Amino acid sequence: MARVGIGVPVHNGGEMLAEALECLRTQSFEDIEVVIGDNASDDRTAEICASYAARDSRFQHIRRAENIGAIGNFQNLRRQSGAELFCWRAHDDLSAPDFIARLVGLFDADPATRLAVGQVRTDADDRGRARITRYRRPPSWPRIARIGCQLFSSHASWIYGLWRRETLARLQDAVHAEYPHAWGWDHLTLLPVILDGTIRGANATHFTQRIVRGSTTRAERRAQLPGLAEMRSQRADFDLVARAIVAERDWSLVERAVLGALMPLYVDRRSHSRARLFRRALRQRLGG
Repeated sequence: MARVGIGVPVHNGGEMLAEALECLRTQSFEDIEVVIGDNASDDRTAEICASYAARDSRFQHIRRAENIGAIGNFQNLRRQSGAELFCWRAHDDLSAPDFIARLVGLFDADPATRLAVGQVRTDADDRGRARITRYRRPPSWPRIARIGCQLFSSHASWIYGLWRRETLARLQDAVHAEYPHAWGWDHLTLLPVILDGTIRGANATHFTQRIVRGSTTRAERRAQLPGLAEMRSQRADFDLVARAIVAERDWSLVERAVLGALMPLYVDRRSHSRARLFRRALRQRLGG
């Protein structure tokens, strides 16, 4: 069994999929298994997946007859793996050739590691250059200060970092049991390892998040957002689950007071903010 399992959930991956798979095939760390969950694609995805499975025994192609949804695909791929360490890779994202090797090294250096991440480069096709988000090592301050720092410096793409698989399974299943939405589950899954201080990072390597907007306008993208009622429901549920995760841990009175003050700010940052809900309600009232 490989030490690192990689799940690639995809639906109609198009030509970007081949580049993402090639990035995994050429990683300097070779003890990997890659399982591609083809979620009933009807473009060239199946052909691309089959070609990689044929040329490299570390790749496996699961072709689904019916689309089981994005969350179902993510969960199924994680459950397919028996590896000690696990990560997902979106069909349109990339990383440095040494990404897996560097993150495995963080686990080897510190057995307390539960999630290892690299620098994140966000490359949007409507921007001139990539936006760089470096991993900020929590300073040697009191625990609550370190947690507060990482609550607001974490990145959604850390969900694509390298996890201790058993930890990810426990956290993801617990979140999905209480939070029924497809949007926002990544931050809720990251929250426990932030609170527990078990994330390690390496800025010497990077993960590249690619955002393809094409010719869509901001107004068109805004129109694709859920309705106001759904946004309010997502925020309320996010807040409820986040507070439950915080309450599960043993804090001092001072730490509880500080976290109580930080959580509304955290929910505003990681879910639909009050300002966004207000603007949405205003546009709805004005018919926009």
